[in-house]
Amino acid sequence: MNTFQPPPQTPVFSGGFSYGVGVSIGVLLLITTITLTSYFCTRNQHSSSPSQTNQDLTRVHHHHHVIIDVVPGLDEDTIHSYPKILYSEVKGNSTSSCCHICLGDFKGNHMLRQLPDCNHLFHLKCVDTWLRQNPTCPVCRSSPLPTPLAEVVSLASSVATIRIYGIGVSIGVLLLITTITLASYFCARNQHSSETDQDSTHVHHHHHHVIIDVVPGLDEDTIQSYVKILYSEAKRSSTSSCCPICLGDYKGNHLLRQLPDCKHLFHLKCIDTWLRLNPTCPVCRTSPLPTPLPTPLAEVVPLASSVATTRMS
Repeated sequence: MNTFQPPPQTPVFSGGFSYGVGVSIGVLLLITTITLTSYFCTRNQHSSSPSQTNQDLTRVHHHHHVIIDVVPGLDEDTIHSYPKILYSEVKGNSTSSCCHICLGDFKGNHMLRQLPDCNHLFHLKCVDTWLRQNPTCPVCRSSPLPTPLAEVVSLASSVATIRIYGIGVSIGVLLLITTITLASYFCARNQHSSETDQDSTHVHHHHHHVIIDVVPGLDEDTIQSYVKILYSEAKRSSTSSCCPICLGDYKGNHLLRQLPDCKHLFHLKCIDTWLRLNPTCPVCRTSPLPTPLPTPLAEVVPLASSVATTRMS
């Protein structure tokens, strides 16, 4: 016994969900646009600095419009402030015997310059030329004194940290919104599929449950109520000479069954087996109704029609 049911009405939940997906996509596009704009603007600002460094001048702009001029080396006043000393005066206290710039040996009358903090010694002309181009010691690479370069490095490091932090936050927000959107989608889909499974045996119309049991074919009493006749008697008024089901020819002693209304003839066993599975004529597909006993199909057709009319209204 099968259960006949009209198609279940799809729950209306797509409107709110579509609105949520639209808002999420809009926020994603907004954040992506802001992130990419910030990245390219910062990169363009950073890429403009090499043309300025070719002129030995780099300007770093902060939000408070502070401009720092950075010279590759040290100025003359700073260089001349470092102590000058003859090698003959320091050779007893220093282990250095040659200049690390020109690699020439020190001699007693050579004028040297000593850098503060690290106390490294160099020929006066060698280290002065070096310091005009480089702000650090040639040996230990430490700066003889705080220079604007130290401020620039610190500021650049802060800007890089802020950029990385901003990009990280943007990616985190993107992932969060994407996760919420996907979770909402799968939850709504699972809810819809579970409701569809529950409606496989019930048709819900405004909380009224309608269950219709449909028998595939006709019952035995109805089948047996149809006319039985020998072919020898029926061939006088019928032009049919073979059974449309088994395609076997009729013979005079064959017992046939005749369906009402359409008057089609079939072998008794063939048509009885057919009508137990199908409630219609094998030839014209019309139902043999009206019959002495109405079948469930007669009740299903008007009921399905009334349900469809109700749903359309």
